[in-house]
Amino acid sequence: MSEIIREIEADFRKELEAYNTPETPAVNLLDEIKQKFLDMKLTIGDKTIPTFIKPYFMTKERMDYVRYAQNTMMTVIEKIVRLYDTEPETRPWFRLNDAEIELAEIDRGWRRVVWITRNDAFMTDDWLKFIEFNTDSPGGPMYSDAQTRLVEETPVMQKVLSRWETSHDEFIPQVLDCLITAYRGWGGSKEKPNIAIVGGRGSATLPEFLKIIEWFRERGYNAEFTDPRDVEYDGKHCLANGMPIDVAYRRGWIKDWTDHMDEIRPLLKGYAEGKVCVVNPPHSVLGANKSLMEVFQRPEVQKKLYTDDEIKVIADCVPWTRLMEKGKTDYRGEPVDDVWEFARKNREKLILKPFDQYGGRDVCIGPHVSESEWDQWLEKAARSLYVLQEYVKIPEEEFPVVEPEYRWMPKKINVNFFAYNGIHAGGMVRTSDSPVINISAGGGLTPILIVHGKKS
Repeated sequence: MSEIIREIEADFRKELEAYNTPETPAVNLLDEIKQKFLDMKLTIGDKTIPTFIKPYFMTKERMDYVRYAQNTMMTVIEKIVRLYDTEPETRPWFRLNDAEIELAEIDRGWRRVVWITRNDAFMTDDWLKFIEFNTDSPGGPMYSDAQTRLVEETPVMQKVLSRWETSHDEFIPQVLDCLITAYRGWGGSKEKPNIAIVGGRGSATLPEFLKIIEWFRERGYNAEFTDPRDVEYDGKHCLANGMPIDVAYRRGWIKDWTDHMDEIRPLLKGYAEGKVCVVNPPHSVLGANKSLMEVFQRPEVQKKLYTDDEIKVIADCVPWTRLMEKGKTDYRGEPVDDVWEFARKNREKLILKPFDQYGGRDVCIGPHVSESEWDQWLEKAARSLYVLQEYVKIPEEEFPVVEPEYRWMPKKINVNFFAYNGIHAGGMVRTSDSPVINISAGGGLTPILIVHGKKS
């Protein structure tokens, strides 16, 4: 931890200790945040956002490096997904099912495939490792914007901020800018196009969708929410609740589309005929593919596609990853005759991830299970499609827990960085007691504050 972060952490703790009295227990801060989330109707399902009252403090210099690494990785991803169209012989790399192939091959001539992404990583002061690239229209921008504001408004943070110069990133304005940029590149000319958020009607994050729509409307945009199955097409326009859609802001998992291909034919037809701009386009399913982390580590691919700087960022910031298939490979320059045998012998430095899941589901972390459990997971991987990834030590940081009583506890953390239009947009932090860190699996969420220094 850098000296400047150590100082602001100590300052926050001092102010929280002073606030936490019988008259004003620390839990009041959390209760007020929860109530404000409820007042805004900004929940996950019927639950409030699992919040910590302390933000994650980060130096500007560290965020500058993250920006460089993330911008570089967005170029890396964009280059490799382009191969699907330009070099058909590479298509087996992407491991698409029939429905995904149909979506990927509705090519609208985009200059960019991945417009919106959230890249999940582990990070310390000394290293950064991206463990997943979520190009499948990831959620959380409105939640994070609201949470940042609510945490900053607490009396404890107000005292800290009176002495420190900080900044934070706002995501929803960047989302809108990205949607409009994509719309212009697609050929749209309206000053304020009609925007529909297109996502699963049963999504737990529906409250976020509705709050974003409210924000769009406040700025003069016609906006609606619709499930992709409810979109109509009249030959001229795709329609959401009767509103002609200019921009479809796709949210939710791609399975909201691929599991309902017959039901979303009107939307697919309108998109294929160039009547609606979809962001992220269905083509972006290529970028969410976990096998790509293996592909862009291949020396022959790197030599063909990437600059020296890009190769270095891949080496520094992407853990060793391989598809769980029979065959030879290498590990840190050493030959591996069989991936499966290598996996059996090296449990303590590996993890297993399902090829096409999200939310931390069915992830097995080798150092956290027994040999027998690891063998059972390998048997499961043999019946499905999994990737093998080098284990990255999960950073921990102390956070104040105020329920049922006030105490400081170490929490495992990962950092989640958004990128819009291929450009770093800022991030948020997820925390958990479990090594599988995910909000849907019981984790918490806290904003990132960038620390510039003490106020003069």
